[in-house]
Amino acid sequence: MNFYYNPVRLHWGEQCLSELKGELESLQAKKILIIKWSDNALDNQAGKKLYEAVGGCEVMELTFERSNPDIHELFELYEQHKTERPDVIIAVGGGSVLDMAKSLAAILDNQYSSVEELREAIQQKNTGKPECPWIGIPTTAGTGSEVTCWATVWDSEKDAKLSLENKENYAYSAYVDSEFTISMPMNLVVSSALDAVAHATESYWAKAHNMVSEIYALKAISMIMENLEKLVETKEKKYYLAMAEASMLAGRAFSNTKTTACHSISYPLTLGYGIPHGVAVSMLLPSLLQINWEKIGDTEALLEAYGVKTSVEAGEKVEHLLDMAGISHRLSDWKVKKEQLGTIAEHCFTKGRMENNPVDLSKEDVEKILENIW
Repeated sequence: MNFYYNPVRLHWGEQCLSELKGELESLQAKKILIIKWSDNALDNQAGKKLYEAVGGCEVMELTFERSNPDIHELFELYEQHKTERPDVIIAVGGGSVLDMAKSLAAILDNQYSSVEELREAIQQKNTGKPECPWIGIPTTAGTGSEVTCWATVWDSEKDAKLSLENKENYAYSAYVDSEFTISMPMNLVVSSALDAVAHATESYWAKAHNMVSEIYALKAISMIMENLEKLVETKEKKYYLAMAEASMLAGRAFSNTKTTACHSISYPLTLGYGIPHGVAVSMLLPSLLQINWEKIGDTEALLEAYGVKTSVEAGEKVEHLLDMAGISHRLSDWKVKKEQLGTIAEHCFTKGRMENNPVDLSKEDVEKILENIW
């Protein structure tokens, strides 16, 4: 595919939020909804800059602390804000908060009388053109959701993962300030960074890859692999900034290619067993590196980005980083029973993800992958 498109206006680095006020003025925003991941998410210098930017506007604040947002929660927010519609939604948080804000922006001007109607619209990719702009401010360095146009919405009632996809729903802008990521616990720092590695690696080998996405992907991988271990050891601010910027670059990469088998297989592990998303995808990377290796175009460039000499070493480096953070990459440690692997494999085929993998996988192939990490 020889086409790349991503319209998100990017601001990054310390003090980047000083530019937010001008953007809000250009949007003629008078009423702003801030969705944040915790009550104290803005209790820092970057948060102070955000409050300065929205000064003079009517501001509504909402704390959304739940991981893996559910369609019932999305519908509840829709019911709350469809009449008190904000001019702009600002999301301050990790992937769950960004996805919730993005989803709300996509549906806010539509009419839904029930969760069932909303579910059908998402499944049929019929949410129309969003009229409410949203701005993404990530507080974790991994999801890249601030620069993609799709959002994950979980459907616990149907035991399913939904993807709200709308190419008209990119963020108006994104602000990447590592000040927001410094308070993250180290296990979240590592799992988030490896989620970004998975985004970039899967983008690189995806059937839908292109020249531009490859450039973003390789740069993101190399930045994380060069700096993540140093961050774990020293906790220096410059390494947090490197993770935040690398996550954004990985997001730019897979914003055009989507992900592949790692993500597709990971979803039932998160939904059914509570394995954090970044952990679930990264524990699958070593196996998929081996399976996909012969179908990857420039493997030397990928090895160079990982800082290794072989694909096996690349997988071992991912596992080493998980070990450093005290995160198990064995399914048995996450209370997954071996006799359940066949059933899990049946639910690993997410449309738009699995068929994007360079190697076609059967249910038996997926079961072997799960056995390999059990």
